[in-house]
Amino acid sequence: GQAGAAAAAAALRAKREEAELQHQEKAGLGLPTSIEGFKAHPLYVLQRHITKYEALKPNTLPVGLHKGEPYYPRQDLSELHTTDRWRREGWKVLDSELDRPAKLVNKRAQPAPRGFQGRGG
Repeated sequence: GQAGAAAAAAALRAKREEAELQHQEKAGLGLPTSIEGFKAHPLYVLQRHITKYEALKPNTLPVGLHKGEPYYPRQDLSELHTTDRWRREGWKVLDSELDRPAKLVNKRAQPAPRGFQGRGG
């Protein structure tokens, strides 16, 4: 019946995941040994390499430590967008989420106008 089919599908999925993990190990996608190795690694990201327009999903736990610095699964990294950007892409931000953004990014400082001398000039 359906239970047998679901169990067979789960077993097949587990077998595929195991094969993929073995393939990644063979391809040298194991744990990086240097900080530079984490920078563009497809599976892991160091805390210091998370840009200001990225954030970890809530409740993400570090996979481990590299030289005392936590590293996380790259799949738990999300790209952040403004409300306007979500609207341009056809999404609506929920009213309940407008009050508590995932992250606040400081605006870039505007260069001083020409001829501006500062205080007391």
